[in-house]
Amino acid sequence: MNGQVLDFSIQTNSGTILGDDGNRYEFAGAEWRETDNPSRGMRVEFRAEGGNAVAVQRGSESSHGMRWAILILLTLWLTPLLAAIGYFSLEDNPEALDLYGEIAGIGIGVIGIGGLVLLWYLLLSGKIRPKKWNRRGFWVFFGGDDGGGE
Repeated sequence: MNGQVLDFSIQTNSGTILGDDGNRYEFAGAEWRETDNPSRGMRVEFRAEGGNAVAVQRGSESSHGMRWAILILLTLWLTPLLAAIGYFSLEDNPEALDLYGEIAGIGIGVIGIGGLVLLWYLLLSGKIRPKKWNRRGFWVFFGGDDGGGE
């Protein structure tokens, strides 16, 4: 289940989560699975057991980051395709082809390098992060885990 931390007290080592289902869940600090302390407003994932949250971990705040990652990956795939289409459409005009080739080469390089840098930034900053490993050994970025484990 997903939710948002309403409060966490270091003194009592306990906190409250507002689940996406609208219910409040209490959790003990021992159930927190991350190295840093939870903070108010943080998205979390947890299992609900009665009115308590167990196995609480930082949630997927990655929907915005994931959109960027998908856009970057599409750009990395589509840019060379569009360049190839442009190249073959200008094949009969050598002067235009040379200019187009230079512009397309620079554009592909900038987009490709920029896209990879942005993708690494999103991964390293935690804006997108793999949720778990699925049973086939791939990282799962989206909600489902197809029955695999961590």
